[in-house]
Order: sequence, then C-alpha cells, then structure tokens
Amino acid sequence: MNTQIAEKWFELTDRDVKGARNLLKSQDYILACYHCSQAVEKALKAYIFSVLGKSERDKKYRIHDLIDLAEFSELEIPEKTLGFLDNLNPLGIVARYEVKQSKILSQLVPEICSQYVLNTEEFVLWIKNKLYTQPSDLPKE
Repeated sequence: MNTQIAEKWFELTDRDVKGARNLLKSQDYILACYHCSQAVEKALKAYIFSVLGKSERDKKYRIHDLIDLAEFSELEIPEKTLGFLDNLNPLGIVARYEVKQSKILSQLVPEICSQYVLNTEEFVLWIKNKLYTQPSDLPKE
C-alpha cells in the first residue's frame, strides 16, 4: 500500500466530513450531503489508488459515480452500505445545479441529512480500517 497517496486522499476526505458536520449544524442540508458524497468518493479513491495501485491519472477513475467507484475498489461492500451509496450518489450532482434542488431540498429533512452524515463517517472509518492494519496507523480526523 502506498501510504502517502492514502494520507493525501484522507486529508481531503476528512475535510469533507468536517464540512458536512458543520453544514448540518448550520442547516444547509443539501451542501452537507454534497460533502458527504465528496467524502465517500475520496475515501474510495484513496483505496483504489493506494491499495490497488491504480493511477490517479487514469481517466477511468476520474469520475464521481459512487457505485462505479465502489465496483472499481473491488471491496466487498455490504448490501446495506451499497444502498446508502446509491441514495447518496445523486446528491453529489444535484447540489451543483439549482434547477433540481427544490425537489431534493423538500426531502432532506434534518433526520435524513443527519443519517447521511453518520453513514458517511462510518463508511470512511470502514475504508480506513480496510487500509490500515493497526488502529494507531489510522490518520487523525
């Protein structure tokens, strides 16, 4: 495993998780979920690039689709978690375009958004645990 690559991606991941938490507190739910999507994407890329040794320059991995990245990771992701990724996936796109935001905003109540943030934190920790063999090796959040 290339720990330098993993640490670089997890630094970005951790910033997105922190941003999601802060945006949740300020009740900006769509942007909180957007940062959740970003964190999951970067955690998957950390695994793909550092463990599988895939090139960061390969256009195949320059995507934002969480399901495709999950497949590229070759990880055995639990079905429940895949459901979470499937639900989170469109929020990474919708947050960028005002046209579709109103429909999504009406569905992003605080409880749902809080669950997205919690699931994101758990997923990132799960990926980190797959990467690092000892708890002391885990990067700090």
